[in-house]
Amino acid sequence: MIETSSRNDILAHFSTVRPLTDSVVRDLVSIRADLFDEAERNAHLGWRAVGGETVKSRIELTPVQLRSFAGHCFGGIGLEFGFDLQMHADEVLPMGAPFTPPRDRDPAYREAVKSRLIYETERLRRWAPELEPQWSALLQEAAAIGGLGLKLDNPSFPFQLTHHGIRVAFRAPTLAAWIDKTPGRLLEIGGGHGRFIRDCALLLPKTKFVLTDLPLNMLFSARYLTEYFGDAVNLCLLPGHSFAPDARINIVAPWRLGEIDVPVDTACNFLSFQHMDAENLTYYGDIMNALGVDRLFQMNRDTPREDHDLGLDGYPFASAFEALRREIAGTSTIKTIGRDEVVGEAKQIIQLSKRRLDA
Repeated sequence: MIETSSRNDILAHFSTVRPLTDSVVRDLVSIRADLFDEAERNAHLGWRAVGGETVKSRIELTPVQLRSFAGHCFGGIGLEFGFDLQMHADEVLPMGAPFTPPRDRDPAYREAVKSRLIYETERLRRWAPELEPQWSALLQEAAAIGGLGLKLDNPSFPFQLTHHGIRVAFRAPTLAAWIDKTPGRLLEIGGGHGRFIRDCALLLPKTKFVLTDLPLNMLFSARYLTEYFGDAVNLCLLPGHSFAPDARINIVAPWRLGEIDVPVDTACNFLSFQHMDAENLTYYGDIMNALGVDRLFQMNRDTPREDHDLGLDGYPFASAFEALRREIAGTSTIKTIGRDEVVGEAKQIIQLSKRRLDA
């Protein structure tokens, strides 16, 4: 197993987390318009949003939304309503709207958190048992982050938990348990609000990180990761911003990934490639090839859901990698868009692959 931080090291870092100042939040909000303009100018390169992700370009971000993003509905970058709040499809809020869970949902949410914790503990013991102490520390949500958190009557978890955090915390320990060498620099494509990078940065002390995503998501990841890691986070988003090889974490616009002039040996993606079309996937496949990525850790559907997307084994770069380990992370039904007609079933595959020598 590769070298990792201890549980105590991880817990100690949480004591250093402080809320961002209002000026930092305002500065991030102030670049929104310029960032979307840059995105539009570079959309022809092949990275651009497709499908439902296109609606994010129409959100007018406010400082309140950015500061308390976990208390608003943005989709795919924080809470997932169906899982985390036990809501039904007709209760989902408009993009950007704040939510206040009805008080009668509190007992149901608490039970959902308890049952999810049991499920994830069992999964972790199958895939990364040697890292259970670190995993249990990574479940903590700093109070400054916000969201629907609660404390359980469980001495092993004397801190705030969220259902979402429990659902995703297995990813970093699983990578650390499965991978055969410590990543020197890790790129997450589709990093969302930054939770996986946060966990990896706490768990893998010798690794540097690059996060890329759609423009709105990068603003949220900048807010989230800066709150945890401060000046260790560098932004390479607008003209005048530069990639910083020595920074622990670089947040880089997808159209600027080609400016990275240092090797990136590991790439990760969770539930993001599965929403992309062939052009998107070709773009990121070419980026991974140019950067020298030789390990790919991902979790995505094995079956297309919409006309434009592909199953995991059909990605344009799939033949360049061979699986080192492959597991089923879950299953889901595929429904027709806009209706409840079930048309198939998909498996969520979690897989670590290495680049083929002849690729």
